Amino acid sequence: MTTEPSHNSVYPGPSHSAGPLRIVVADDHPLFRRAVVHALEAEPLSFLVVGEAHDGDEALALIEALEPNVALIDMRMPTLDGIAVTRAVAEHDCPLPTKLLLLSAFDDPELVWEAVSAGAAGYLDKAATHQEIREAVIRVSTGGLAFTASTAEGVNRGLAGAFRRQAHEVVGRVDVER
Repeated sequence: MTTEPSHNSVYPGPSHSAGPLRIVVADDHPLFRRAVVHALEAEPLSFLVVGEAHDGDEALALIEALEPNVALIDMRMPTLDGIAVTRAVAEHDCPLPTKLLLLSAFDDPELVWEAVSAGAAGYLDKAATHQEIREAVIRVSTGGLAFTASTAEGVNRGLAGAFRRQAHEVVGRVDVER
């Protein structure tokens, strides 16, 4: 677990709101994790990677300790997967300010919808470019949502299913009231 930026500078604490966005990156594949960190550190005035984790338990510990603006979390990792980390952050006793952005080689619509339903602010496939990752981090940090074209399908399907279920519930209540 790395809790300091790769360069030897002091990073701001959890209450710091000015300056670059503070980010935790979690992926069990070191080469991919370093590539994401490198993409973010290419713009040091915008992004500061304050921690790196190789599994879900480490990711959650870093999020709780450092309260970054955004955590980029791999979907499939040892100990806790991305959805479990997302749920843990969403259900934390003390609300955490961190927005969760999942990265995955899997763009299965059910997984995407499950992640969003758990509280993820975005879901990117691992084919996302460095620029797409940076733009997604900015978007979710300001309260927006971020998806790549392949993962947006999961959100569309999930919303369609939710609307159908809601419509059936309303029709069912009307029939019962008659």
